Amino acid sequence: MFGFVLSLAVLSAMFTIISGAAYIYRRAFMRGREYMMYPVWLAVLTISVIPLRIDLPAAEAQSLPEPEPSAAIANAYTGDWGELELAEQIHSADAGRQLVIRSEKRPERLSLTRFRKFIAALAPHAETISTVVFVLWLSGAVISFARAMSAYYEAKRLMLCGSGECSDPRLISLLDECKRDMRLSRNVRLRLFDSGAICSPCVCGCVRPILYLDPACTQFSDDELRCVLSHELNHIRRGDMLFKLFSLAVCSIHWVNPASRLVQRTAYEDCELACDRSVIRLYGRQISGVYMNTILDFAERFSANSRIIGANGLIGGLFMSQPSGLGMMKRRYANMKNIRKNRFAAVMTAVFCAACAALSTFALSSCSDITPGFMSKAMELSGPVDQMIRAYYGLSQDDFITPEMVDGITSLRIKANTAYEGHIFADFTVNGEEGYAQALPRLVMKNYWDSTIAPELEIALNSQSDADYGGRNGYNMAMKLYAFYALKDPSDSELTERAVMEMNTLFPMLAEKGALYFFDPYASAREINALFDIYYTLGLAEQWEVDSCEFDASSLAYFTNLEEVEFVGFTPVNYSFPISIKVTLSDSEGNIITDGELDRYITERETYSYAVPTDGSTVTIPVNASLEGALREYFVMESWTFEKLPLTSRHMEKITSIKAEIDDELTAILHEYAEEALDSCRYIRYTINDYTLDVIPTYYPKDDYDCLFGGVVGDEALLGLIEDSYEYSEEYGCYVLRDDVSEEDKLTIFRGIVSNEMNKVAIVGKTESGDYLTQFMARSSHVTGIIPRFLDTAEAFDESDKELFPNLTEWDIELN
Repeated sequence: MFGFVLSLAVLSAMFTIISGAAYIYRRAFMRGREYMMYPVWLAVLTISVIPLRIDLPAAEAQSLPEPEPSAAIANAYTGDWGELELAEQIHSADAGRQLVIRSEKRPERLSLTRFRKFIAALAPHAETISTVVFVLWLSGAVISFARAMSAYYEAKRLMLCGSGECSDPRLISLLDECKRDMRLSRNVRLRLFDSGAICSPCVCGCVRPILYLDPACTQFSDDELRCVLSHELNHIRRGDMLFKLFSLAVCSIHWVNPASRLVQRTAYEDCELACDRSVIRLYGRQISGVYMNTILDFAERFSANSRIIGANGLIGGLFMSQPSGLGMMKRRYANMKNIRKNRFAAVMTAVFCAACAALSTFALSSCSDITPGFMSKAMELSGPVDQMIRAYYGLSQDDFITPEMVDGITSLRIKANTAYEGHIFADFTVNGEEGYAQALPRLVMKNYWDSTIAPELEIALNSQSDADYGGRNGYNMAMKLYAFYALKDPSDSELTERAVMEMNTLFPMLAEKGALYFFDPYASAREINALFDIYYTLGLAEQWEVDSCEFDASSLAYFTNLEEVEFVGFTPVNYSFPISIKVTLSDSEGNIITDGELDRYITERETYSYAVPTDGSTVTIPVNASLEGALREYFVMESWTFEKLPLTSRHMEKITSIKAEIDDELTAILHEYAEEALDSCRYIRYTINDYTLDVIPTYYPKDDYDCLFGGVVGDEALLGLIEDSYEYSEEYGCYVLRDDVSEEDKLTIFRGIVSNEMNKVAIVGKTESGDYLTQFMARSSHVTGIIPRFLDTAEAFDESDKELFPNLTEWDIELN
C-alpha cells in the first residue's frame, strides 16, 4: 500500500509540473496554434495515470589510480601554491579578495537533523498512514466520478425530454452530405430542442451519438449549417466523447489536485479549436468568414440565456464556452486565420510529449527505492552507532530504529577496544548497562542473536570447505562460539517453576530484557582473543570496527536527550557537542585527565607527517602554535588539513614584518568562559605584513567555516549572527566577513564560539566537579580550525621563530 500511495503522490506532483510546463509551452510557442495542443493534453492526462518505471543503473564508484611506487612521489604535496602570490593582494586595502582553498560540504543544521528524525519516526507507521490515505483518496475519487456521471446522465435525460426527432429534410440531407464529406460512416441521430430549451449545438453519447440543434438553426443558410454540423460531427469522428470521459476519470483520480480541473477546462477549449481547424481544412479558408459569423450569431443568441446542460464536461462540442466566452472567441478567430501546415511545431510537440513522459518515468523510477525501510534510514547513523542501538534494544537487522529509541539513551561510554591485534572496535556502555553493545558481547538479547549472530553461525556450520574462511574450518569456529554462550530463557516451557524462579533470582535483568545469551564469565584473555579472531573471521565484528582512534561522533547529533558521554581511548570528530551534554575524555585505560596534567594538554603539540613539497621548498613549522595559526590565516589556508597544506620555506620568504601583542579584552572573555582551565592563556593579536588579523577571521575557507558553524549547533541566535556576518563568494570560493559587521557583533561571535568550544568533545573533558580540562593548543587549532588558534600559555614566546623568516625587517613581539 505504501508503494501505491507513494506512486500516486509522485504522479500527482509530476502532473502539476508537466501541466505547468504544457501551459508555458502553449503560451510561448503555440499562440494562434492552440489547436495543436489537443494531443499534448491527451499525453499529459495519460502520463498522469500510468506509472512508467525503468531500472536506473546503479552508480559505480570509480577506483582511484594506484599510487606510484616511489615514497617521495606518494607523499608529495601537489596542492595549489597560489596563496603565496595572492597573500599580499588579499590583505591590501584596494585589491579584490583572492582566496585559494575550496571545500565540499557544510555541516547539517539542527533543523535538518530534526527533519530526519521526523521522517524516521514515520517509518514504522508508514503502512498504516498509507492505508488511511488510500481510503480517503479512493473515497474522494469515487464520489467525484459518481457526481460527474450523475450530472451527465441527468443532463442527458433533460436533453432527451426537451427535444424531438428532426424531420426537416434539408437538415437531414445536409447531415448526410457532411458525413460523406468527412467519410464518417457512423449512424448519427439528429434531434431538435424544443423552443423553450435554449442550448447551443452539441453532441451527446459515446456509443450511439446524438447531435442536438436549436430550432433556430433551420433559419441558417446551407453554408452556416455545414459549419455547425461538421464541427459537431468532428467531435464524433475524433472520439472526443471518449476523451472527455477519460479526462473526467483522470480528474477524479487527482481530485485533490486543482491543476487537474484547470487542465480539463483548457483541454476542452483546445478540443474545440481542433474541431474548428478540421472544418476549415475540409471546406477551405473561404468558409472561415461564414464560420466566424455563425459563432458570433450563436454568441448573441445565447448570451442572455442559460443552457439546460448540467454536465458541460461531457456534453461535447459546445459552440460557446462560458465563462471565458470572449477570450475563447478571440482564440478561435486567431486559429482560423492560422490554419497551415507547421511541421516544425509538430516535431516540437512530439519532442515535448516525449520529454514529459521521460521526466515522469525518471521521477517514478528514482522514487521506487523509497520504502518504509528507506525512511527509517533517514537518520544517518554510523555502523557502530547503528549496531549499538540494535544490540541494546534487541532489534533485528530489518527492524526500524525509531527516534523514540534514540531519545531513550541518556548516557554513553564509548571505549576503544584493541584486544584483537590490528583492529579497533567501539564498545558501548548504554545508560549505565554494560555488555550488550560491543564487538564481543557479554550479554546478547535473543532477538539480536537470532537475527544477527545465528545466521552467520549457521552458514559457518554448513560450510563445505575450509576455503570459505581462508583455510579455516567454519564448523569448528561456530561450535566454539556456541560453547561460550549460554541461553537463559525464563519463558522456556520445559523449565520447572522452581528453575524459572532461580533463574530470575540469579539474573534479575531477565525480568526486563527477556531471554538473554550470557558469555562465559570465566573465559581467559587468550580465549577472548581467540574468540575475537573468530568473530571477525565470521563477519560478526566488522560493524563494530572503527578505522582509527578518531571516532565519528556525527551520529550523536540525533541523541537529543543525551546528557553525558565519555570517550575512552577515542578522540571524537565531526560533531560539536552542545553545552547541555557533559563530555569526558579518558585515556585508553579509562583514566580521566586530571588538573595536574593540564599544562601538558595545553602545551603539547600534535605530531604530523607533513606532505613533501614538490617545488624544492621545505616544510617550516613555527615553534609557537599561535604564530602558526596566524600565518595560516594570513595565507588563507585550511587549518585542519595540515598534512596536505603545510607551511613551507616559500611562505616564510613572503613575510617581511610581524607584530604581536596581548589583547586584554579578548583574554578576559577567554578566562570568563574557560573558568580556571585557561587562566594561564592569553589572546594574541597579530599584525603580519602590516595587515592586522581581526577578532574573528576575515576569510574562511569553506571547510574551516563548516567547523566554525558546526561548533555552535543548538544556539540559533549565534548561528543566525554568523550567517549574517559572513557571505559566500562564488568568485573566490570561501566565506568572507562583511564590511558592515560591527565590533560588537564580532565580540558576540567570539564569545559564543569560546563558550561552545569549551564543550567540544575534541577539546574539553569534565570531572564530576565541573572543572574544565582542555587540550586547546594540542587539538583545537590543528584539527578544527576554530577561533582559539591564537591562544598561548604563560610561557615566554619562543623568539627562535624569528630565524624562519629570511626577509624579515620588523619583529615586534610585546607579550609582557
